[in-house]
Amino acid sequence: MPTEDHLGQSFDAPPVVVLDLPPPGTPDRLRSQHDALDRLIQNKRAFAIVTTASGGDETAEERAAQAAWLKVHLNEFAQVCRAYFVVEPDVSRRAVLRQQADKLSKAFPIPMYFAESKDDAVAQAYKLMTNQ
Repeated sequence: MPTEDHLGQSFDAPPVVVLDLPPPGTPDRLRSQHDALDRLIQNKRAFAIVTTASGGDETAEERAAQAAWLKVHLNEFAQVCRAYFVVEPDVSRRAVLRQQADKLSKAFPIPMYFAESKDDAVAQAYKLMTNQ
């Protein structure tokens, strides 16, 4: 039986890590995320992440904290994270996210994919990781 930590991350069946985060604005939301990502980086094992879209509701403080973490850790993160899957059920919102990802692709070297459901994203992630 898979075990999960308090963020719903399953570490029994890598190389796919499902990162279920609380909604934007939740206290310690990003610290929990960054702690989890730090553990994954330290593990030095390749993985793909599946996470839900935030809906663009992050506070300015959360966006700044995310940018600061990426500035420090992006190179290490990119060495082990093979793909970043974002679950967004709304088709028009997915299209906007794809456009944003295309614009960020030079600064964010991890391939980003978008899926309608978590099940679809996990299936795509496993397929990608097992074909590497």
